[in-house]
Amino acid sequence: MRVFVGPIKKQSGTRDASDVPHGGLTALSFFFPVVGLILFIAYRDQFPLKAKSCGKAALIGTVFDVIIIITSFIALSILFI
Repeated sequence: MRVFVGPIKKQSGTRDASDVPHGGLTALSFFFPVVGLILFIAYRDQFPLKAKSCGKAALIGTVFDVIIIITSFIALSILFI
């Protein structure tokens, strides 16, 4: 008699030891938000905590970039008017 067990599924309460936020990837995602988005998409199924930190950093980096661009535009327009 053969018994098919099937694929082993993780229990919902357990985490992979390698699924921890990585400071280098988070910094990379902050300074280059497109890279953060790519890392988020690539890691979201296998490493959800790492993907979440990359996604948050990319979002914060994007907001920071927009604020810097708007502030620079206002400062330059005041300077040259």
